[in-house]
Amino acid sequence: AAPAVTPPAIDSRTNLHSGRRQILTTDVLRWLEGEITSDLVCLLAVTTEDLYPEESWNYVFGQATLDERVGVHSLARFFPEFWGEPDTSAARRKGLVRSASVLAHETGHAFGMEHCTAYECDLNGSNSLDELDRQFHELCPVCLRKLSWNIGFDPVATALYPCAKMD
Repeated sequence: AAPAVTPPAIDSRTNLHSGRRQILTTDVLRWLEGEITSDLVCLLAVTTEDLYPEESWNYVFGQATLDERVGVHSLARFFPEFWGEPDTSAARRKGLVRSASVLAHETGHAFGMEHCTAYECDLNGSNSLDELDRQFHELCPVCLRKLSWNIGFDPVATALYPCAKMD
Protein backbone atom coordinates (compact mmCIF):
# COMPACT_ATOMS: atom_id res chain seq x y z
CA ALA A 1 0.00 0.00 0.00
CA ALA A 2 1.19 3.47 -0.85
CA PRO A 3 0.67 6.59 1.26
CA ALA A 4 -2.31 8.84 0.60
CA VAL A 5 -1.67 11.38 -2.14
CA THR A 6 -3.49 14.29 -3.69
CA PRO A 7 -3.66 13.91 -7.47
CA PRO A 8 -3.27 16.85 -9.83
CA ALA A 9 -6.33 18.69 -11.13
CA ILE A 10 -9.07 16.22 -11.99
CA ASP A 11 -12.39 17.16 -13.54
CA SER A 12 -15.39 16.87 -11.28
CA ARG A 13 -19.10 17.56 -11.34
CA THR A 14 -22.08 17.54 -9.03
CA ASN A 15 -24.27 14.50 -9.60
CA LEU A 16 -27.82 15.57 -10.43
CA HIS A 17 -29.40 12.64 -8.55
CA SER A 18 -27.34 12.59 -5.35
CA GLY A 19 -26.17 16.21 -5.25
CA ARG A 20 -22.69 14.93 -4.38
CA ARG A 21 -19.36 15.73 -5.97
CA GLN A 22 -18.03 13.15 -8.42
CA ILE A 23 -14.61 12.85 -10.02
CA LEU A 24 -13.91 11.79 -13.59
CA THR A 25 -12.37 8.30 -13.71
CA THR A 26 -10.53 8.85 -16.99
CA ASP A 27 -8.58 11.74 -15.44
CA VAL A 28 -7.59 9.53 -12.48
CA LEU A 29 -6.56 6.69 -14.80
CA ARG A 30 -4.46 9.03 -16.96
CA TRP A 31 -2.72 10.35 -13.84
CA LEU A 32 -2.05 6.81 -12.56
CA GLU A 33 -0.59 5.77 -15.93
CA GLY A 34 2.14 8.38 -15.34
CA GLU A 35 2.76 7.11 -11.80
CA ILE A 36 3.10 3.36 -12.39
CA THR A 37 6.64 2.01 -12.38
CA SER A 38 8.09 -1.20 -13.79
CA ASP A 39 8.38 -2.76 -10.32
CA LEU A 40 4.60 -2.61 -9.78
CA VAL A 41 2.22 -5.30 -10.96
CA CYS A 42 -0.60 -2.75 -11.03
CA LEU A 43 -1.56 0.53 -9.39
CA LEU A 44 -5.04 1.13 -8.00
CA ALA A 45 -6.40 4.30 -6.46
CA VAL A 46 -9.05 4.02 -3.76
CA THR A 47 -11.16 7.07 -3.00
CA THR A 48 -14.14 8.11 -0.92
CA GLU A 49 -15.26 10.40 -3.76
CA ASP A 50 -18.06 9.22 -6.03
CA LEU A 51 -16.97 8.46 -9.63
CA TYR A 52 -18.24 8.90 -13.18
CA PRO A 53 -16.57 7.75 -16.43
CA GLU A 54 -18.22 10.21 -18.84
CA GLU A 55 -20.96 12.84 -18.84
CA SER A 56 -23.70 10.47 -19.99
CA TRP A 57 -23.20 8.09 -17.02
CA ASN A 58 -24.70 8.58 -13.56
CA TYR A 59 -21.82 6.83 -11.71
CA VAL A 60 -19.50 3.83 -11.62
CA PHE A 61 -18.14 1.85 -8.69
CA GLY A 62 -14.72 1.74 -10.32
CA GLN A 63 -12.87 1.58 -13.60
CA ALA A 64 -9.56 0.12 -14.76
CA THR A 65 -7.56 -0.14 -17.95
CA LEU A 66 -6.89 -3.50 -19.57
CA ASP A 67 -3.47 -2.52 -20.92
CA GLU A 68 -1.97 0.12 -18.63
CA ARG A 69 -2.34 -1.83 -15.32
CA VAL A 70 -4.10 0.99 -13.47
CA GLY A 71 -7.52 1.37 -11.90
CA VAL A 72 -9.64 3.47 -9.56
CA HIS A 73 -12.28 2.31 -7.09
CA SER A 74 -14.70 4.36 -4.99
CA LEU A 75 -15.94 3.49 -1.51
CA ALA A 76 -18.62 6.21 -1.62
CA ARG A 77 -21.75 4.24 -2.46
CA PHE A 78 -20.98 1.20 -0.29
CA PHE A 79 -21.56 2.70 3.13
CA PRO A 80 -24.70 4.05 4.83
CA GLU A 81 -23.50 7.66 5.13
CA PHE A 82 -23.88 8.10 1.37
CA TRP A 83 -27.54 7.12 1.53
CA GLY A 84 -28.36 8.91 4.79
CA GLU A 85 -28.96 5.60 6.54
CA PRO A 86 -27.95 4.50 10.05
CA ASP A 87 -24.36 3.39 10.48
CA THR A 88 -24.62 -0.14 11.88
CA SER A 89 -22.14 -2.99 12.13
CA ALA A 90 -24.20 -4.95 9.56
CA ALA A 91 -24.12 -2.00 7.14
CA ARG A 92 -20.35 -1.63 7.58
CA ARG A 93 -19.83 -5.36 6.99
CA LYS A 94 -21.92 -5.18 3.81
CA GLY A 95 -19.90 -2.13 2.72
CA LEU A 96 -16.62 -3.98 3.25
CA VAL A 97 -17.82 -7.01 1.27
CA ARG A 98 -18.92 -4.74 -1.59
CA SER A 99 -15.65 -2.84 -1.50
CA ALA A 100 -13.51 -5.98 -1.53
CA SER A 101 -15.51 -7.36 -4.44
CA VAL A 102 -15.16 -4.24 -6.59
CA LEU A 103 -11.48 -3.87 -5.69
CA ALA A 104 -10.89 -7.47 -6.85
CA HIS A 105 -12.96 -6.79 -9.97
CA GLU A 106 -10.94 -3.70 -10.92
CA THR A 107 -7.69 -5.50 -10.13
CA GLY A 108 -8.75 -8.22 -12.58
CA HIS A 109 -9.21 -5.54 -15.26
CA ALA A 110 -5.81 -4.05 -14.41
CA PHE A 111 -4.39 -7.55 -15.02
CA GLY A 112 -5.89 -7.43 -18.53
CA MET A 113 -9.07 -9.41 -17.89
CA GLU A 114 -12.39 -8.41 -19.44
CA HIS A 115 -15.87 -8.92 -17.95
CA CYS A 116 -16.76 -12.57 -17.49
CA THR A 117 -19.58 -13.99 -19.59
CA ALA A 118 -18.94 -17.68 -18.84
CA TYR A 119 -20.21 -17.91 -15.24
CA GLU A 120 -21.41 -15.80 -12.37
CA CYS A 121 -18.20 -14.45 -10.90
CA ASP A 122 -16.47 -11.37 -9.52
CA LEU A 123 -15.57 -10.23 -13.03
CA ASN A 124 -19.21 -9.84 -14.06
CA GLY A 125 -20.21 -6.22 -14.59
CA SER A 126 -22.63 -4.58 -12.16
CA ASN A 127 -24.66 -1.42 -12.58
CA SER A 128 -26.33 -1.21 -9.16
CA LEU A 129 -25.81 -2.21 -5.55
CA ASP A 130 -28.56 -4.83 -5.85
CA GLU A 131 -26.82 -6.37 -8.84
CA LEU A 132 -23.46 -6.25 -7.05
CA ASP A 133 -24.96 -7.90 -3.95
CA ARG A 134 -26.37 -10.79 -6.02
CA GLN A 135 -23.00 -11.60 -7.59
CA PHE A 136 -20.76 -14.46 -6.61
CA HIS A 137 -17.75 -12.69 -5.04
CA GLU A 138 -15.07 -15.08 -6.25
CA LEU A 139 -13.48 -15.80 -9.61
CA CYS A 140 -15.02 -18.58 -11.66
CA PRO A 141 -12.76 -21.40 -12.94
CA VAL A 142 -12.34 -19.67 -16.32
CA CYS A 143 -11.30 -16.32 -14.82
CA LEU A 144 -9.08 -17.99 -12.22
CA ARG A 145 -7.28 -19.80 -15.05
CA LYS A 146 -6.92 -16.52 -16.99
CA LEU A 147 -5.51 -14.79 -13.93
CA SER A 148 -3.15 -17.71 -13.31
CA TRP A 149 -1.85 -17.46 -16.86
CA ASN A 150 -1.68 -13.63 -16.85
CA ILE A 151 0.40 -13.23 -13.72
CA GLY A 152 1.96 -16.68 -13.47
CA PHE A 153 0.79 -18.22 -10.23
CA ASP A 154 -0.49 -21.65 -9.23
CA PRO A 155 -3.96 -21.23 -7.67
CA VAL A 156 -3.72 -24.59 -5.88
CA ALA A 157 -0.31 -23.89 -4.33
CA THR A 158 -1.35 -20.39 -3.23
CA ALA A 159 -4.84 -21.24 -1.96
CA LEU A 160 -5.87 -19.27 1.12
CA TYR A 161 -7.50 -22.33 2.63
CA PRO A 162 -5.51 -25.37 1.50
CA CYS A 163 -7.21 -28.70 1.99
CA ALA A 164 -5.98 -30.75 4.90
CA LYS A 165 -3.90 -33.73 3.83
CA MET A 166 -5.40 -37.11 4.53
CA ASP A 167 -2.84 -39.55 5.99
